[in-house]
Amino acid sequence: MKTDTNHSAENAADRNADQSGRFFRGVLITALGGICWGSNGTLIQYLYSRYEISGSTLTCVRAVFGGLLLLLLGTLKGDPGVAGVPRDRENRIVLFLYATFGLAFTQFAYTASIRASNAGTATVLQNLSMVFTLILSCILAHRLPDRTERICVVLALVGGFLVATEGSFSSLAISPAGLFWGIMNAAAVTGYTMLPGKLLKRWSPLSVLGWGMLIGGVVLCALFRPWEEFRRTGLPAGELLILAIIVVVGISGYALFTWGVSLVGPVCAGMVATTEPLTAAILAAVLLHTLFSVPTLAGFACILLTVFLLSRSGGSGAEA
Repeated sequence: MKTDTNHSAENAADRNADQSGRFFRGVLITALGGICWGSNGTLIQYLYSRYEISGSTLTCVRAVFGGLLLLLLGTLKGDPGVAGVPRDRENRIVLFLYATFGLAFTQFAYTASIRASNAGTATVLQNLSMVFTLILSCILAHRLPDRTERICVVLALVGGFLVATEGSFSSLAISPAGLFWGIMNAAAVTGYTMLPGKLLKRWSPLSVLGWGMLIGGVVLCALFRPWEEFRRTGLPAGELLILAIIVVVGISGYALFTWGVSLVGPVCAGMVATTEPLTAAILAAVLLHTLFSVPTLAGFACILLTVFLLSRSGGSGAEA
């Protein structure tokens, strides 16, 4: 009997260690995804400042070529989801909603927000999505946010306020268009985070994201016809290179974030991904020579504290 008890205790300890390791990997992977996204935003801002390209065309290129790259990678890895996801009749509606109102609209709104403001402001406003995600998750789970979640949301909102307004209660340091597209982007990110839950339980993040990007990109191409802009303006070598980098870095961010969601859940992933505005701000300061005020830096500190507290919580927000 004592031996059985010891074995049970050892098995429980192993399960706890596995769960802790899974959560840590999920936090790390999601944080890396945020870093890729932040880098991508800075690259998009740089592209806008150097070349004439519309946000719709940029979004179409990112989505179509990104989806093709992911599906090619999945094919090389022998991922059954490459063939299985489009044949999954039970989740076809979910896949279409995820591709259009999640992935496609997220990318379009993000590029529009950057054009109307800047990469740092756009990425901060995007992180309002975790408030929407948390509210929806609590409603679906019929529960109230726990203490850690409440603290993290407050810190993130305070940080976002300081970065977006520089501490002013009377005005925004952003245009109305930038604010609108930033909020629309946050809403789209909520859909992108929560919609693929059923798909991710059956198929790999790689195949789900690849098909979502490709389907969303095809829909956007049908709406905006990017080839007409390319035919009219041409394709300078510099623009092609930056576009290629944007596609690769952006897809890396989406892939890492989707993987992170599968490990720690949408609420936790959305909070940890606040590494994105920090990356965008640092790169903007170093590469684009953007200056930040003291209130803005205080906002970054709040966001960093959010990630720290969430990581130490051990996965309180990990509900799927």
